[in-house]
This record gives sequence, C-alpha cells and structure tokens, in this order.
Amino acid sequence: MQKTFTLFQLFIVSFALINYFDRIEKIYFALKSFVYGGLFAAIYVLLNIDLDNIRRFGDVLGNENTIGMIIATSSIFSLSFYLYSHKFKWILPLPLFITIVLLTGSRKATIFLMLGFLFIVFMKNKSNISQLLKTLFITTLIIVIFIFAVFSIEIFYNIIGQRLENLYYYLSSGETSEGSIISRARMTSYGFDWFLSKPLLGYGIDNYRVLYGNTFFEAKYSHNNFIELLVGVGIVGLFLYLMYYLGAIKNLIFNKNQITQDIRYSLLYVIFGYFALSSAMVFYDSKHITFILFISTSYTIVNNRENKKQKKLDSEEKL
Repeated sequence: MQKTFTLFQLFIVSFALINYFDRIEKIYFALKSFVYGGLFAAIYVLLNIDLDNIRRFGDVLGNENTIGMIIATSSIFSLSFYLYSHKFKWILPLPLFITIVLLTGSRKATIFLMLGFLFIVFMKNKSNISQLLKTLFITTLIIVIFIFAVFSIEIFYNIIGQRLENLYYYLSSGETSEGSIISRARMTSYGFDWFLSKPLLGYGIDNYRVLYGNTFFEAKYSHNNFIELLVGVGIVGLFLYLMYYLGAIKNLIFNKNQITQDIRYSLLYVIFGYFALSSAMVFYDSKHITFILFISTSYTIVNNRENKKQKKLDSEEKL
C-alpha cells in the first residue's frame, strides 16, 4: 500500500511539472538542477569517504547503485551542456562525477556513463565527419584512460574493477563466484515463475518482495524492472508502463529542433539507457527517472508548440 501511495504522489507531482514547464527556459533550469544536485551529492559522498575502510561508497545517501546512476545522469547533462554551450563551468564537475561513480562500485552506472559520453559526443558532431572523428578519438582516449585507471589503481580495482571482471566472466562463460550476480539470476528465475502463475494482473504492486520473503525468509526486490512489474501488475501493467515509456523515447527521436538538441539528446540517452538496463535494476518507482520522463513530455509539448509557431511565421513570410 505504501508503494502505491508513493507512485500516486509521484504522478501528481509529475503531472503538475508538465503544466509548470511551459517554456524551454524552465526545462533548461530543471536539467541544470539535476547537475547541481548531482554535484552536491558527489561532494557529500566525497566528504564522507573513509579510506581506512575500503568498500563501495555512497551509502551515506542511499543505495550505492542508485547514487551511482543519479550522479552518472548528472554527468550526461553536464557534458551535453558543455558541448553545446562551450561554457567551461559545465565540464568542471565531470572529474568528480566520474570518480564518485567509480567509488560507488556500480557496474550499471559505470557502463551507463561511458556509453553516454560516446553517444552525446557522436550526436553533437555527426554532421561534421572530421570534427566527429577528432572528438571521438579524444573521447575514446579518455575512456581508455578511464578503464586503465579502473584496473590499475588499487582503490578503483577493489571497488569496481573486480565487479566488472566478474560480470564479464559471467556473461562470457555463465559462471561466476560473485554472490550478488548468482543471487540476482535466481531472483529473475523465481520472479518469472511467479509471473507465469498470475500473468495477467500479477500479485499487486511491490509484492515481489513478499513472495521472495515467503520463499527465502528475506524480503528483497528483484533488481529487475521487467520482473518487478510482471510479478506486481502482470502483462497489463507492464504494457501500460511501456506504452508511456517507449512513447517518450519515440517522441524524442522524431521531435527535432536544432536550437534545443542538447536537451533532446541528453534526455533521449538517459531514458533509453535506463530502459536498456531494465534487467539489472528496478526504477519504475524512482523519483528522478520519473521526473525526467515527465520533463521529456514537457519538452515535446513545448517543442511542438514552437515548431508550429515557426511554421506559421515561415508561411506568413512567403505570403
């Protein structure tokens, strides 16, 4: 019941945001706030790091994976603002963002961050081949240094490097000694079996943890967005969720405006990136991705309105 109430609150707040973000300047302000929020979070994590106790950091603010993804998302927006505005202030937080993402030990956030940088750089320069090759070379070089640091610097290797190795071995051979990977594979398997028992409407929101607790005497969520939704609200609920989620992606792909490409590409990557990671995390009830989804809806509405105005002006000039 608590989860249902949380989702209801998210919907009300997000619906209000759609009506509030009626100008592109307000949307820019919202995304810049994500960068500033990520910066404050990164600084807070940094100030609370205890180097005498090497482990995954970030739990002072919540789940390490969640904090890693939030700061990685801030990084995507920050890089995008820099590439399109060329204002140095937007690139300044990136070294700190990258460092904290690594120190959270989140594989998802690390991969999301690296691929996001490549995507934003590619989309920014795709119309200029020489500039694209130059920028991609520099970005790839930075990522190579980034990977070298992960596997060569002891603190990074102990926190994230070993976890990336374990993931690689599991994906390539199907075998691993890491407990979290084994546990999550089991969670997905059991979750799919529970879904098959009540495929249409499921067991109710957030009831995966109840079923898992009844079986293993420890209530846990599934770490898989698809499984969590299938078990909770069945095919019907998953379909309704995906209808809006994939609709947001479609609108961003086809809603073009040269002036606001930085917003469009960064929103598109973040929303699609989360979707691509659905099998590795639960985010249907996440506040930040829900707000980003509704911000993308506001962007589409505002952009459509501006495009119509421009077409009207163009037609009047021809007359």
